[in-house]
Amino acid sequence: MTKNIFLEKLNLIVHIFMPMIVCLITMILMNHIQLITTPLYFMPFVFGLVIGLFNFRFYIRKIFFYKPAQAIIVSVLLSYICFFMVLFSYLVLTFFMNFSPINKESSSRMALFITIYFVTPLILLISYGYIFSYPKTKLTIIFSLIFLIVFLLIGYDYYYLKYFFNDNFKNLPIRLWLPLMTLVFQLILYQKELKTWVKARSGTLI
Repeated sequence: MTKNIFLEKLNLIVHIFMPMIVCLITMILMNHIQLITTPLYFMPFVFGLVIGLFNFRFYIRKIFFYKPAQAIIVSVLLSYICFFMVLFSYLVLTFFMNFSPINKESSSRMALFITIYFVTPLILLISYGYIFSYPKTKLTIIFSLIFLIVFLLIGYDYYYLKYFFNDNFKNLPIRLWLPLMTLVFQLILYQKELKTWVKARSGTLI
């Protein structure tokens, strides 16, 4: 009995943290082979592949062929759709911010900051709710808000860190974005199991 409980906890930990670890290793490898200068177009593929591969059991769309394969394909396609939506958002935001009193370089940088660290997580969280069955609960909102704040803080710190550290460190916020975004989804998808585990540990209702 104790062994089964241990295996269940281990399985939960693996399902929550393994996708994040895979994304983190991928970003490290990309840096190692000097692709870090152009990771933007590869990130939607990595995100869609990892989310689809590890979470196909949560896939809720109509099945036309092998479920895991369909979940991965749809997840990757949706990830790229979100990517182009983000690009469009950035262009629109940049256009309107050019009318602001701040200079063009600062307005473009601010538009990029808002797009990457606020608009993108928001679009992904909303869009993936249509293909994966994650519960729309208070905990979902709490996880989303916490990580939106974390993303904003990471982006804000980036503009200061890059002036004080070497080239290997100053890209750290960008490298952390994908693993953290993946962790958000895993926490949301497995929140029911997390509640059960916490309830068993504390003996109180959440």
